[in-house]
Amino acid sequence: MEVERILKDGYVAIFDVDVEGGLHIRKQFGRQLLDVFVMPPSVDDLHKRLVARATESEESLFKRLNKAEKEMTYAFQFNHVIVNSVLDDAKRDAIKLVQEFLEDVIPEPDED
Repeated sequence: MEVERILKDGYVAIFDVDVEGGLHIRKQFGRQLLDVFVMPPSVDDLHKRLVARATESEESLFKRLNKAEKEMTYAFQFNHVIVNSVLDDAKRDAIKLVQEFLEDVIPEPDED
């Protein structure tokens, strides 16, 4: 599998997947994985954001909100949850999680 080759070569694989994909990958890679569920504060907040962006048709907006509402019920199955109330705060939290994960996974080089 490509991911195993990437890890064996000393690299880090990054995925942006839906809940089903995230849970599947987590089952395969366990502790080698940093799993983060990023969610809006509420479905209502997501609705307001999407309407303000004006990038969704009425049909796609409805589908997206329904999917988000279902997926949010899975948040507790992930090791980390970031509630994206304020984008800069969410980015800071994500960077901190990734840095901490990489510090544990990738050892510091020996100093001579």
